[in-house]
Amino acid sequence: MAAEAADPRRAGDLPQLAENLLCRLQENFQALTEKLTLRMEEMGERINDLEKHVADLMTEAGIEENTDEDLRLSLLLSETNKTRTLARDLLLDTTTDT
Repeated sequence: MAAEAADPRRAGDLPQLAENLLCRLQENFQALTEKLTLRMEEMGERINDLEKHVADLMTEAGIEENTDEDLRLSLLLSETNKTRTLARDLLLDTTTDT
């Protein structure tokens, strides 16, 4: 502590060091956010493809809509879409706040 008081240049560097650290943290956070957003978009595309394939298979099998299995699948897909939308909104909120 006495050494810092004796060297005013060193004490003056602390705000700049803190600023540099915060900038690096923000850059790392931004890169991570972009990576997560990309992965979420890829997952969304996969879910959409899965929905289409399941619908095609159901059509090929001659399964009528509104069966118990269809309702469970619809609920599952609906919840998945809600979760995906919520996660995307949360990520967008964190990127606009920074």
